[in-house]
Amino acid sequence: MANHWTDRFAARACPDGLAEGRKYATVSEWWEATERGDWMGWLLDMIGWPEGAEAEYERVRDAAWAEYKRVTASALRAVVPAEWVEQQLAAQEVNPW
Repeated sequence: MANHWTDRFAARACPDGLAEGRKYATVSEWWEATERGDWMGWLLDMIGWPEGAEAEYERVRDAAWAEYKRVTASALRAVVPAEWVEQQLAAQEVNPW
């Protein structure tokens, strides 16, 4: 039996990433189907990026990240009232990590 394309990453990839990759016969099938951009980026870090692609990805990602932060803040405000946060801060000691 031929080796699976994920075998060469078994020592370094996370178990969930390997399990997902093993659902696909080829890396191309996985690449087109996965919704895990972080795993796609990890794979590119392992094999190398096409020339210019990493810089373009970072440009696009930075814009998406800014939008994510904006949307996350809006969603949190919608479900957690500021008054509740104020009460929690007044009522308990905050762990500084």
